[in-house]
Amino acid sequence: SIFLVLEYGETLWWYSDTGPPRIAELHSSLQRLMRGPVSHTLGIADKPLWGSQRTVVFDALSDDFLQSSIETVERLLNETTIELVLFSGQLDLITCLPGTLAWMNRLFKKRTEFVPRQEAFTVDGGLNGVIEGYRTAYNERFTHYTVLRAGHMVPADNPSAMEHILQNHIGRY
Repeated sequence: SIFLVLEYGETLWWYSDTGPPRIAELHSSLQRLMRGPVSHTLGIADKPLWGSQRTVVFDALSDDFLQSSIETVERLLNETTIELVLFSGQLDLITCLPGTLAWMNRLFKKRTEFVPRQEAFTVDGGLNGVIEGYRTAYNERFTHYTVLRAGHMVPADNPSAMEHILQNHIGRY
């Protein structure tokens, strides 16, 4: 097995047939958070441990990996009333921000209600006035967040910004 363990911010990646090395599991503050207060708060502490099924899930979804979801998003916008929230890490090298922004601009240029409104956001309790990212509302049902200081793993790389996004869209229900 080949092990590649990188802990940058709170990001933990590995690739192997046997799962993570035990030492990485013990030292990941993200795993401690997810397996501790988060799972207890959600009432799922007795369910499979967070992260324990990632390899099985990745394998099951591998045919969809890096496949376009443009048609799916267009169908959701045209055929449902679902609110769509998309977030991108400023440093994401897998789904690059410039490509995502170009796609959204093309998608909404066709629509009559295309008037994107962008605003910076900070996080309560965060560093004084430090901008965590930018919120762009394309319409009342589609919002995009550009999260600063984050790559592909936004919730792990900038958890404060991710909490802000979740509070704005899920916390209000």
